[in-house]
Amino acid sequence: MDELLGLEGRAAIKARKAGRRAKNPMRIATRKAQEYAETKSSRISFMQHMESKEFDTNLARKITNNDARLVDEAIYSVKKLEKVTKFFNSADQKDFGITNLDGSRLPKGEAMVVTAIVLLRAEVTASGAAPTPDEIKQAVFTAWKGIKGDSLAVLTAKAHKKEIVSELPCYAFLNDANTKESLHQLENPRLIKDEGEIELELTMPTMTGITANTYVCAMLVGTRAIPR
Repeated sequence: MDELLGLEGRAAIKARKAGRRAKNPMRIATRKAQEYAETKSSRISFMQHMESKEFDTNLARKITNNDARLVDEAIYSVKKLEKVTKFFNSADQKDFGITNLDGSRLPKGEAMVVTAIVLLRAEVTASGAAPTPDEIKQAVFTAWKGIKGDSLAVLTAKAHKKEIVSELPCYAFLNDANTKESLHQLENPRLIKDEGEIELELTMPTMTGITANTYVCAMLVGTRAIPR
């Protein structure tokens, strides 16, 4: 609620508690939610989160003073599909085609608001018992749809131990009428700060019938603040 109320909403609550005439804070929250719902703009959601108590004030000041900029972003991690697949591990090192994030945290002084999640898959051809990183990078990743158990697998994502999605059935990534295939648009965008780990875990209902060396790419999509 805090990220939707923002400064305006919290001021209204204080005014009401003090007995002064003020705007209805729930109407403010509803208006902000409608603004995001109408546009699905990750930038609008980011600006709303900038008003929340949990947003770093120093970073907000840098953005206001043009010392940091907002960019479209998708952080991703590619892992071999297991019964339970864990993405964004602390030991991971940035390697384009495998992951574009060092470890499981954003760099110091950055923040990101996640407004969508993408799930892709690929069958990797290996010259040996297990594919090399280069063979993984050459694989063609396609829609999540069509893999055994595609709709009943569940995805859980957290940042700083707070849920982004909780045991979301992967039916959400099948071609819905108002989304792109393999993309789930969040109705409740979430802030990722530069402290605490990003955790993303995919649990399959069964591994029966799944091709060996099947790999999955998970992406968190949204707006990110980076230094100029």
